[in-house]
Amino acid sequence: MPGDAFEALMGLWREIPSHAGMKVLDASCGKGLTTQALMEAGYDVTATNYSRERHPRMPPDVRFVGGVDLNGRLPFEDGSFDGVNLREVFEHLENPAHTVREFARVLRPGGVWVLATPNILNCLSRTRLLVAGFFQGLNRPVSYAKPTGDADNLYVTNLPQLHYLLAQSGMSIEAMRLGHYEWRSLLLAVALYPAIWLGTTAALWRVHRKDVLMKDDRLKAAEEVIQDLRARQKLVHGRLRRLLLSKEVLLGRSLILRARKTGASPFDA
Repeated sequence: MPGDAFEALMGLWREIPSHAGMKVLDASCGKGLTTQALMEAGYDVTATNYSRERHPRMPPDVRFVGGVDLNGRLPFEDGSFDGVNLREVFEHLENPAHTVREFARVLRPGGVWVLATPNILNCLSRTRLLVAGFFQGLNRPVSYAKPTGDADNLYVTNLPQLHYLLAQSGMSIEAMRLGHYEWRSLLLAVALYPAIWLGTTAALWRVHRKDVLMKDDRLKAAEEVIQDLRARQKLVHGRLRRLLLSKEVLLGRSLILRARKTGASPFDA
């Protein structure tokens, strides 16, 4: 049966061992639904919103910081939190790379980021893109009456992009969960899986010089260096391939994942 995206996201939080008292930033918390659930699960939560005013439904005992624009620098010191929660907000932010860097900055080493955002790579979304030119989370044109900062889901990011941005910020995906999905995605996954497997494998199979070196370095780098970088890149591609072919990606309406700040090389993502 289809799962619930909120419960899937909270499951990623609840399964973290010895999490009582961990400091978590619930960014752009909206009405505070996730904030309250995190507090009930034992987390020490700080909630932020773009609005300066606390939402009337938010519990009064929540530590709240208003006026926080996730497109800018977060008003917190480096390493302030053990975790960050971002639920159905990432797709609204104008600079995903900046947001990932900022969350990595405010996380302590070993901290986690739990994210839910539209999944444009589920099978139904891929089919919609083929026939209509639109995809999951952006299945019709945005309102042209809205400025770019308010345009709904204009900045939806796919899994390979997110995987790269996390890797460049010293984070890696350690768990994914399947939330809500539609029966049409399941039927399409059964029908299209051989083609998707072949296409994904082909896209990630070969690693060229230009894939591992800056343009000015291609002629100067020693061949053994190039081969080492190619081998490391292929390992990254193998891990990404497993994610791309997972049921969470092929079926889920949302990407629901937990990434950990390891500080490792991007090749270890």
